[in-house]
Amino acid sequence: MKEDKPVVLIPAYNPDEELVKLVNDIVRSDLFVIVVNDGSIAKSNTALESLRKIKNCSVLEHGVNLGKGRAIKTGINHVMINFSDSAGIVTADADGQHTVKDIMKVVNKLQSKKAMILGCRQFKGSIPLRSRIGNIITKYVFKFIIGKNISDTQTGLRGIPSRYFRKFMTLKGEKYEYEINVLAYVGKENGQIIEEPIDTIYIEGNKTSHFDPLLDSMRIYFVLFRFLVSSLTSSVVDYVLFAIFFLLSESLVYSAVVARGISMSVNYNINKSWVFSAIKSNKKSFAKFFALACMSLTGSCLLVSYLTNLWKINTFVVKMAVESALFLLNFSIQRRFVFRNDYEA
Repeated sequence: MKEDKPVVLIPAYNPDEELVKLVNDIVRSDLFVIVVNDGSIAKSNTALESLRKIKNCSVLEHGVNLGKGRAIKTGINHVMINFSDSAGIVTADADGQHTVKDIMKVVNKLQSKKAMILGCRQFKGSIPLRSRIGNIITKYVFKFIIGKNISDTQTGLRGIPSRYFRKFMTLKGEKYEYEINVLAYVGKENGQIIEEPIDTIYIEGNKTSHFDPLLDSMRIYFVLFRFLVSSLTSSVVDYVLFAIFFLLSESLVYSAVVARGISMSVNYNINKSWVFSAIKSNKKSFAKFFALACMSLTGSCLLVSYLTNLWKINTFVVKMAVESALFLLNFSIQRRFVFRNDYEA
């Protein structure tokens, strides 16, 4: 194998002889394969022993099941130490969903483009319902949070350039959410992501998959949930303070400014340290956040005043409606501009 070729990395939990066949076919293409045994049960010992005997294949061991994210990090670490001249790695699943033909497509694309390559399934024909629905939801949630339109966010067939190795070793996530965090990092850094169409293969309704539709999906959506909790917390503070000052002063602008000033401090600190996991305090990000808060406050005041006079209904009701509408806009702006270079998904 040429040293600059990508290495194929396969996280494996309870593999069978199908993986042995796949690895044999890959090494015939003059590629090196690393299989990370992620704490498989004794039933897989025969297959694992066969893998250890294959030339140009290394089997790395986890004593217990640590999750796909941890297995990928273990593989990246091994490649950094033993294949320092490699162009990168191509991750593939151990459950038979990826053919050698498609793996080679991603390998070749990674070598030529030196960008993040995603082997994207087309989701045509007979697709298990949980897979179809899960991918659609994740696709749109990811686009909303990160701002990139990716057709298959959950694909396990990926080409990762070596320049990302060090950063990917430190990204959060030990299970399936790690793969979303990888895409989030590349997306927020405006890194190039190239989609390569691949076959969509589900064996026996995808029953061999270890992806938990409920738990693993919740991990993936947790960033949005964190922002929702943060926004609700600061909104409650803002609304209660606004109500108190408005009842005392009957001044819309005064009440809104004082309430927003206090709630803004709460919202900024929660978002910086919890929602977007800002690595360090950044005066630039605070300045952008402050500017956004001022624009949001101005827009809120104008809309509340206008709609209250137009609809002739209670100010508190109008304010609640206006702030709810501003929620999505504020999230999008914070994700795209305020914390863009300071957070780790």
